[in-house]
Amino acid sequence: MVEETTTSPNYAKGTTKEAQYLKPVVFDDVEFINFPDFKISYAGTRRASADGEDGPVYTWLDFGISGKDSDSSISATPQKISWTDGGIISPAIFQFEGKVYKLNLRLVEEGWIPDTNGGANNIHIPASPLESNELFIVPP
Repeated sequence: MVEETTTSPNYAKGTTKEAQYLKPVVFDDVEFINFPDFKISYAGTRRASADGEDGPVYTWLDFGISGKDSDSSISATPQKISWTDGGIISPAIFQFEGKVYKLNLRLVEEGWIPDTNGGANNIHIPASPLESNELFIVPP
């Protein structure tokens, strides 16, 4: 059995940067990433084996989400995103203020989303790999 290990983020407290939906963003270099509707914070990574000595090793990346006007630390329960090493990685689905978002890690899944700016065409999201410290948010 592999002992659980935890890696804490190494960013300066209070640091922020702006980000857009549908664009990869590095998540481990600042405390808060401001998206148009919310801010997100990387809380760290945990690794542990599943039950049994031969079980797969799972990785959890923890994030917290709060309103952009919140000046305190993340108040919401952190979202846990988990997958097995070498496994298929699916986006984490989360809700904020009644809207459903997808948080992608390691891989952006191909898909389509409606054009919310009044356009007649849907927006195509091509499949693409992400670096290990990047995330990609798909808006509702």
